[in-house]
Amino acid sequence: MKLTLLFDLDGTLIDSRYDIAGAINFAMQHQAGHEVPIRRILPYIGSTLEATFEGLLSEPTPELIGLCIETYKHHYYEHCTENTSPFPGVAATLARLDGHLRGVVTTKRTFMAKRVLREVGLAHQFDLILGTEEDIDPKPDPAVIFRACKMLGIEPVNAAVVGDTLHDMRAAKAAGCRSIAVTYGFGDPRELIAFGPDAVIDSFDQLLRVLAETA
Repeated sequence: MKLTLLFDLDGTLIDSRYDIAGAINFAMQHQAGHEVPIRRILPYIGSTLEATFEGLLSEPTPELIGLCIETYKHHYYEHCTENTSPFPGVAATLARLDGHLRGVVTTKRTFMAKRVLREVGLAHQFDLILGTEEDIDPKPDPAVIFRACKMLGIEPVNAAVVGDTLHDMRAAKAAGCRSIAVTYGFGDPRELIAFGPDAVIDSFDQLLRVLAETA
């Protein structure tokens, strides 16, 4: 039985840093009157919007965080792929994964993940696109992985999670899946390697080598 592949989205399949950072700074400027450098935003990509704005706002309050989240959502929906594209090798590699069930498991809401993947021309490559809804705790909780496996009809032990952050690796471990860390995304490569994933790839096309070695 071939491994089922469960991919993180931002920082793994697509380089979305500029659209996400732009929407975050738009919300912060509109609601709080200040922005932050993109380098401060990158470590939060993959976290919840609540955690992101709590960490980035100079004077966070529940009310202000809520306003920023709503402003972010409206702005990002309209501008989500203006500066977003798949990482090199993603489209070509996905096209060579015949026989592998493929899913996306992301902190984004499902409708937003589907929108972004359609816009960048990747949606058709996946058997399932699943986001973190209100009844699913975000990674590193394994809930989204468990639900994806159930929807795909497979056991977690027969799946591998491919991601760029410790949230992805910890969720994979908690779910009992294999873990494949990518070093080209938004996470710290040193932290990823220190975690001890089952495999590490420096470019998306190296996934084919990893899969051949585990076949």
